[in-house]
Amino acid sequence: ALTDQIGGEQMLVKKFESMASMCNDAKLQQDLNNFASKHRAHYNTLISFLQSREEQFMQGQGQNMNTGTTGAAAQK
Repeated sequence: ALTDQIGGEQMLVKKFESMASMCNDAKLQQDLNNFASKHRAHYNTLISFLQSREEQFMQGQGQNMNTGTTGAAAQK
């Protein structure tokens, strides 16, 4: 579900940027670029969240390997 959201944000950035590049109205072009920027920020937030979770997971796996425990025993 999170990867779907990331893909959706990425798609919206591309669409708004594309529309802005084709637009002749300066105000509308600015609004479209602002929408693209907001969705780019959402995308970056989601990516940062996933990266931090991945780092936490990897640190947890390293601790499990160091203690010689795995699975449910490592979680206790």
